Amino acid sequence: MHPLLNEYMAELHMRELQQEATTGRLAAEAGRQDGDHSSQRWLRYLLLGSYAPGYSDKQVDIKQEGMPSWLQRRIHTAIREVGLAALGVGFLAGGFLGTRFGLLPAVLLGGIISLVTLLSIMRRSAILLKERLLLARGR
Repeated sequence: MHPLLNEYMAELHMRELQQEATTGRLAAEAGRQDGDHSSQRWLRYLLLGSYAPGYSDKQVDIKQEGMPSWLQRRIHTAIREVGLAALGVGFLAGGFLGTRFGLLPAVLLGGIISLVTLLSIMRRSAILLKERLLLARGR
């Protein structure tokens, strides 16, 4: 066999072992999660629409360590692209509405859209909270 092939196979095996070790640390860390205050938990639940557990910086680092770097780069790039596209569309729509109808209608429309979005998120949060409470009671 070619020596470079042996080195490549050894490197792949080392990566697999590191991935297994990282997965083991993630599982151990998830088992030792600290409980947070119930008021903060409910506030996050109401604002985000689902249960979002709190993580320490150490847990985030371990979770990112468990993810391949190429996947991390792709996820960060996708998030950045979607955010920039939404920002650009918002600028274009706001500029069009501002020049076409004036500043006050554009601001009012933006406020109405924000209010409708907020109400839909709060409605969904209330429905999920009700379902979770019913499940907790055992009904």
